[in-house]
Amino acid sequence: MLRLNLWFVALCALMISGGIASAADPLETTVQGKLTTGVNAIGAETTGTTIEGKGFTWELDFGKNDALAKAAEKLNGQQVVVSGKLNKVPGVEIKERLIFTVKTLKAAATKVELEAYGMKGDTKIEFASEGERTIVDIHCASGIDRCGLKRTGATWPKDVVVRLHLKGLEMFLVAADKNTIECAVPSSGAPNSTCQLMSGKRVGEITAASPYFAQVRLVAAGDKKPKIPLEGGYFEVPLPAQLLADNAKNEIMLQWVDFYRR
Repeated sequence: MLRLNLWFVALCALMISGGIASAADPLETTVQGKLTTGVNAIGAETTGTTIEGKGFTWELDFGKNDALAKAAEKLNGQQVVVSGKLNKVPGVEIKERLIFTVKTLKAAATKVELEAYGMKGDTKIEFASEGERTIVDIHCASGIDRCGLKRTGATWPKDVVVRLHLKGLEMFLVAADKNTIECAVPSSGAPNSTCQLMSGKRVGEITAASPYFAQVRLVAAGDKKPKIPLEGGYFEVPLPAQLLADNAKNEIMLQWVDFYRR
C-alpha cells in the first residue's frame, strides 16, 4: 500500500507538470481502488467502468478482452487491483479524460480477521480471501484433529468457507455456542453429504431449507470427477451464516475425521 501511495504522489506531480501528455505517452503502473460498473455520463462519454481510490477516479478500458469485462462485472463494488497503462485523452463534455487501459484485474487482498489454535503439530491451517469469501484451508496428515477458530474483528466475515484436504469425510463438526452442526460424506455409493443440527438436547437431520444447513462440495485435483477416496482435492464446507450470527462468543470449534485416517 505504501508503494501505491508513493506512486500516486509521483503521478500527481506528473499530471501537474503535464507528464502524461497524451494517449501516445501512457504511464504503465498498478493501482488499487473500488471498481464500479454501469457508469453513465452526459453524451455517453465514458467507458462505463471506473476505479476510485484516494483522490482519484479513472475510467477503465478493457478493449476487446471479454474475460476482463466479465471479471469486472463480478467484482463490481469491490476493492480491486489493476495493472495497465494510464492515458490522458481529450474529451468533449470533459476537457481531459484519464483512461486506464487494463492488462490484469483481480480482487484486492483483504485482511483475514481469523485465528486458529489448539491443533496438533501435523495440522496446518492457512487463511485467504477470495472476493467476499474468507477461506480456511486445512491440511491434516493424520486425518483426525480439532481446532478453535477465533475472530479478531468486531464481527464474523460475511462468508466463511472451510476446505478440508482429506481423502474422506467421516465427520466434520462445527460447534458454535449452543448450536452444533455435523456433516458427513459416505465412503461408498453416491458422495451425497448429510447434515445434522444439534441444539441443546435436540438432534435432527436438516435439509437445504434450514438456515443451518451446510452443503459439502467435493473438489478433485485438476478436471477429474471427484470420488472417494479423494486424491489431491478437498471437501469444501461453507459455514452457515445463521450459525455464526447466533453465536454469542467470538470463537467456534471445528473437528474432523477422515475415513482413511492414519
